[in-house]
Amino acid sequence: MKTGICIAVLICISVFYSCKKDENNPSGPAASVSSVSSLLTSHYWRYYHGSGTEIRDTSGDGIPDTAYYSITPDSCLADDRFYFRTNGLFIKDPYLVSCSNFMDTMTWSWTSDSTVIILDSDPSKIINLTSTQLKLGYAFTIASPYEFIRDTILMVYP
Repeated sequence: MKTGICIAVLICISVFYSCKKDENNPSGPAASVSSVSSLLTSHYWRYYHGSGTEIRDTSGDGIPDTAYYSITPDSCLADDRFYFRTNGLFIKDPYLVSCSNFMDTMTWSWTSDSTVIILDSDPSKIINLTSTQLKLGYAFTIASPYEFIRDTILMVYP
């Protein structure tokens, strides 16, 4: 299970979900790609918290088991800074505590409606994006039909 959580943390950081309108303007038009990009690229982000659901046949009886988990950053991840650069690079800066457990640079881009972000070919949606909070989610199937993970992570500034 610890390996699964480690994999989930790595995937959480590299995959993102659906854009929601700013709560301060609930009836306004959907955000444009440039305004969403501006929010995303204006500063670094820190990993704050993650949670997830894993559905897998852990007992081997053919019946899927469901596990719920919470991911709190360890000292290695807690001070890391994540940057979405305007040139399409996603950079993980280890800041003060350096750990070498995953890649430092990837590419990122938007779909045409700015609700899905592609991070090194993995599509994800943004759940919420404000100047101080980036809530991301993803879901994927490891192996059909019983290995499925759905995660949400929260990144904050500063």
